[in-house]
Amino acid sequence: MARTKGNPKRSKICVFCEYWTGDAGLVFVNSSVGYEYEAMAVGKCMRNNQNKYTYSGCTKYEPNAAARRMKAI
Repeated sequence: MARTKGNPKRSKICVFCEYWTGDAGLVFVNSSVGYEYEAMAVGKCMRNNQNKYTYSGCTKYEPNAAARRMKAI
């Protein structure tokens, strides 16, 4: 699978959400790039009970631990 990079400071997507339960293999790159992760990983959203890809987003987004660490930097 393809890997991509994203920064939780700029994007509110499922891979950085507290309610997403998938495993995208988040790897920290640096504070400007953010994280590298699997682009097409699928997980379950505990908030709206749907299967979501890492790049999906919704109005119920809450930052997970990785996203909160980036906001502190």
